[in-house]
Amino acid sequence: MVAGSVLFLTGVFRLFWKSKQMVYVPTGSAVKEKSVYFDLKHLDALKDGLDKKDFSSLKALKSETSGNLRMDVLVSADHQFSVVQLFQFVPYNYTPITGLYHYKEQEASAFGTFLVSATTH
Repeated sequence: MVAGSVLFLTGVFRLFWKSKQMVYVPTGSAVKEKSVYFDLKHLDALKDGLDKKDFSSLKALKSETSGNLRMDVLVSADHQFSVVQLFQFVPYNYTPITGLYHYKEQEASAFGTFLVSATTH
């Protein structure tokens, strides 16, 4: 009876607390959420770089601690998967200004390199 209760409680714990981590299934890598802020003057450059998947053109951009332009990112720890969306601050909240950008493998790795350089000051 005690062993059954312990197993039941362990199962409940694993279900509710361990299942909150997102995983990119093809590689088994954990996925993290991140918001990165930029000055609004970088909007066109960011949209162009994300559309063309030309992240080397974005190397000069550096993130801010806050700003009118927010980039929400889901990125796997191994940089083999990324999802990106841009938001603009309109009084009192951020509204989406692009659709979702999906990157895998080499594109995701290149985006991850940009993300690291943009957030390192």
